[in-house]
Amino acid sequence: MTSLLHHEAPTTIRARAAALTEYLLAVRAQMEKPARTVPTGSAIWQNGLPEHPDCRLGPRDTDSSWLSVGRPPKPKSLAAPGRISSLLAGPIEATREPAFRAPGGLTEEEVEERAAEVGEWVENTWRPWAIATRRITATRELHARLIELRSRLDMNTAGEELVWGHGIVHLEIAGHRVAYPLVATPVAIDYDADHAVVSVSPQGPARLQTDALTGLDDQSLRQLLGLGDGGLVAVDLWDDLERRELFERALRRLGHDPVLRAADAPAIGGPHIHDTGVLFVRPRQRMLRRFLEQLRDRLLAGDTGTIGALASVLAHEPSRLEMPSDDPRRWQPVGTRLLMPLPTNEAQESIAQRLSRNRTVAVQGPPGTGKTHTGTCQVK
Repeated sequence: MTSLLHHEAPTTIRARAAALTEYLLAVRAQMEKPARTVPTGSAIWQNGLPEHPDCRLGPRDTDSSWLSVGRPPKPKSLAAPGRISSLLAGPIEATREPAFRAPGGLTEEEVEERAAEVGEWVENTWRPWAIATRRITATRELHARLIELRSRLDMNTAGEELVWGHGIVHLEIAGHRVAYPLVATPVAIDYDADHAVVSVSPQGPARLQTDALTGLDDQSLRQLLGLGDGGLVAVDLWDDLERRELFERALRRLGHDPVLRAADAPAIGGPHIHDTGVLFVRPRQRMLRRFLEQLRDRLLAGDTGTIGALASVLAHEPSRLEMPSDDPRRWQPVGTRLLMPLPTNEAQESIAQRLSRNRTVAVQGPPGTGKTHTGTCQVK
């Protein structure tokens, strides 16, 4: 048995590494259920942004931010003329159209005249004021919401990330409803205190999102990822033609008709993509599943160089293991050219020298005996 253990083949180690990655993928699948819909609490939908000069969407020649929101002054209140005021039921509000209240003691003809006066005032005075007021209020609320999001992310930057998703994919996978962006870009919120302007700017490349599509066959997912370079998307997401072409190609590669719908269209019917964007907070993506899948695929394809440090974990006697990528001759001179950052003793130097001849060396000792210091040796 000992002689067999001394000659473990690289193919054996590769098979163990592939089995380990399969196991880790299965564990992750049980512990982390994929998000298939956009979180409702933090979502800011692109097609729901207020129409106001202080709310500017999309990059411009002089500004690379995707969203810029100022804080306009509070809207002025509206007072009706005395004659009109006496004919209104309730206070004047921007969110509720004023209702006519007919005073008593009038003839039917006089009631119609008063109602016509109120209707004309509502249409020509109240309605323009109400539209402008609602837009100002919505812009101020969006400004405050982005400030709040910025504070939230500052306090939990390790656990959460802000992304801007484009192209909401609507389909069903294994009984699960999917309504998630096809592409997501990491973004950050900045605040210009001098001008009271909040801006949202991209912080990295756009990536195809496949976690929400977990359950599809591997071939469809590989075809989808083929739209980019390792999942990265080089398309200008603010160019209507490029963006829509990407969405259509994605649906075809997923085996569906290229059905695109406007942002305000109902999300019903068969598989389709809503051509809109959404800003939302999600748990920070670790890309662990994709890493494990790529590692597994390389191992199954026969790549032994990918195993790396896993070989020392998977071998029965790592110090005797020889992998194709090993180059013992390159490490032999290391033992004669040690540079220790602090004073050392013979035992510590002996451990460092052994590392030049063996894949691994076990170091044992109570706290404070120099184990960490020994591991920091450098080549001079």
